[in-house]
Order: sequence, then C-alpha cells, then structure tokens
Amino acid sequence: MIKEVLELCKIFPNVKEYYAANIVPDFEQEALEKYKKIIENEFFPARGFGKLRYSEMNKALNSFKKISKSTTHIADLMISCVEFGVQFTNAYGDIDERYR
Repeated sequence: MIKEVLELCKIFPNVKEYYAANIVPDFEQEALEKYKKIIENEFFPARGFGKLRYSEMNKALNSFKKISKSTTHIADLMISCVEFGVQFTNAYGDIDERYR
C-alpha cells in the first residue's frame, strides 16, 4: 500500500498535494498562495497582457477545493479572484464605462 501511495504521488501532483495538506500543517497556506498566484497570472502576468481564461481560474479553484478542508481558505481564494478582477477593471477599464 505504501508503494502504491508513493507511486501515485510521483505520477499525480494533486495526490501529493492532497496528502501534504493532510499531513503538513502549513502546507495548505503554501498551496493557497500557489493557487492565488495562478489566478493572478490570468489577470496580471509577469509579461504581456492577461488572458483572463476563466477555465484556468476555475481549474485552480477546483484543484484547491480538492486538497483543502478549510472553508476559510477556499473563500479567500474565491474572493481573491474577484479582487483581481476589480483591479483589472480599474487598471484597464471596462467595455461599458458606466460600470464604475
């Protein structure tokens, strides 16, 4: 059984994150920051313009939901997505300026 779990952790990074979140107390906070960065990169990448791919943001959120037991951290990730969207709108404007 141990060999199988180790093999799964090598093959699937999500399995490794799941077990790390359950065993290591501070890992969930590290994972939260990782997934926040993924979402932030959809709005404000290091180079170029954001692609705003909802599918990537949703995938990051769903992946985090699978490894996290903390509803507070899940809500924090969801709110950060909205906050990045507001920052993006403030920085680049919106199609309809009456939005502000």
